[in-house]
Amino acid sequence: MTGRFDLAAAAREEMIHDGFTPDFPPGTMEQLAAIRSRSAPAPSGNVRDLRSLLWSSIDNDSSRDLDQIEVAERVPGGIRVMVGIADVDSAVAAATPIDVHAASQTTSVYTAVKIFPMLPERLSTAHVSHAARSSARCTARPLILRPVRPRRRRPFAASQ
Repeated sequence: MTGRFDLAAAAREEMIHDGFTPDFPPGTMEQLAAIRSRSAPAPSGNVRDLRSLLWSSIDNDSSRDLDQIEVAERVPGGIRVMVGIADVDSAVAAATPIDVHAASQTTSVYTAVKIFPMLPERLSTAHVSHAARSSARCTARPLILRPVRPRRRRPFAASQ
C-alpha cells in the first residue's frame, strides 16, 4: 500500500469543486481579535434584555454554537412563542472578511469527517452564541398561538 486516502482532504476538495470556499480569507484572524477585544453591547433603545426567560435550543446539549433559541409562555388568549436568531451583525461589520466569507457560503456544511463552518468557530461559540450566561444579541420574533375552534358543519341543501 503506497499511501492512505485522506477523507478530510477529499471532503475539502469536493467543497471547492461544488463552489464553496472552505478556508477563511486573509484578515479573519485580525478581525476576530478586534471583535474579541470589544465588550458586549449593553441593552439600550429598542433592545430588550430577555435573558430572564427560560430559553431552550434544538441543538444538542453539548453544542456551544447556539445560533437559534426558542421560548414559549402562556399568555392571555394563547401561547407566545419567540424564536431568537443570533445577531451576527452586532459583532461582524458589513463588507469585512468574515462577512464576505459568510455571505458567499450561506451555510455551514457538515460532513462525516469535518465541519466546514460559515463563521469562524471562535466567533460562533463565544461572541454570538446563546449558550448559558451569554450576553450575545439576537433578533427575537414573537408569535401568538391561539386555540383552534372547530367550525360548525352546515349540511348541504338539496336543490334542483
